[in-house]
Amino acid sequence: MTSTDTLTRGRHHQAVDGLRAVAVVAVIAFHLSERRVPGAFLAVDVFFVISGFVITLTLLREHDRTGRISLIDFYRRRWWRLTPALALAVLLGLVLTTVSSHQSLGTWFREAVLGLTYTYNIGQAVRQDGGGTILNHLWSLSVEEQFYLVWAPLLALSLGLVAVRSRRMVFVAAAVLVLAIGRSVTAVALGNLSAFFLPWTRFDEFLCGALVAVALHGEQRPARLFTSAWPAVVAAAALVLMIPFVHIFVDDWMYHGGFLLVALLTAVVVGHAAAPGGSVVKTVLSWGPVVWLGQRSYGVYLYHLPLILAMFTMGAPRWLYGTAAPALTVLLAAASYRWVEVPLRRRGQRRPAWRGSEQVHAAPGGEAQSARRVRRPEGVSEG
Repeated sequence: MTSTDTLTRGRHHQAVDGLRAVAVVAVIAFHLSERRVPGAFLAVDVFFVISGFVITLTLLREHDRTGRISLIDFYRRRWWRLTPALALAVLLGLVLTTVSSHQSLGTWFREAVLGLTYTYNIGQAVRQDGGGTILNHLWSLSVEEQFYLVWAPLLALSLGLVAVRSRRMVFVAAAVLVLAIGRSVTAVALGNLSAFFLPWTRFDEFLCGALVAVALHGEQRPARLFTSAWPAVVAAAALVLMIPFVHIFVDDWMYHGGFLLVALLTAVVVGHAAAPGGSVVKTVLSWGPVVWLGQRSYGVYLYHLPLILAMFTMGAPRWLYGTAAPALTVLLAAASYRWVEVPLRRRGQRRPAWRGSEQVHAAPGGEAQSARRVRRPEGVSEG
């Protein structure tokens, strides 16, 4: 690693946080007015790509520092990062279910169990259920965690076997293609709902983000595809143009290349947001309030749907729940971030006392080395 390698060194990519903010606003817009912006739900796919990029980059950095990837540490961090706020969202769902009578307590209990065990999407695929319940949005968290149960061990194994970046990129790109074909086959065999919710039909989107991480990690001169603003502008414009026209459950073409197209377009935008250099796109995405919202996007995503559905069920006029629900969501997310997510995330980053602060590992060249625990880079937070 050289002094010019700002990506690997850990420079904070505020534009990536800004992109998270844009995505979560689009998801809220979809749940407030699905008929007007049916394609806004593609923002969930944007989140998948961002997640694949951020987590893969985090693991690559860990491998740089220590010569290995600790799966125990990784899954411990994931638990502390996600589950406490998720539990709060489940409890919020219980309160709003009781107050609004949007659904039965039995339905809430089923959702709570599926959500907290990260199997919500499997339940929807089995029941062929498109949604409408207070915790319905937890399906995406389930897909995400199922992906990392597979990807983190594979990445840890492959880094020792494949050292050349170009070969790593070829393997990831091949996996993207195979999984995209798998989604198409699943849609034909089991239907669109199954192809929407089953985990392997979404893994290619995370891998598109991982592909960007592999391409940029340690690269002193990233490809113009990422350093130039124009590809990102064109890709973003294409995604925006889809919003009024794409209907994710009924448009068959989405399952035969459409979701892959969305993931690839998003990957171009993410790559530009993370690559060194400046541009108008990065300036906009790095604006303080946008970054602030992006850093709290996890809580915003968790809390917005229960509030919207509860207020709608209780008969609130559109203008009221269209303004009050997002406002309350941001307030809850800010409180959650300040008093729950950040403190517990820090706790999750501390190694348990029984594991010690120093470990011996084999360096890439085979020589045993001792590596003390190093503070997580400030570049891109895991999550």
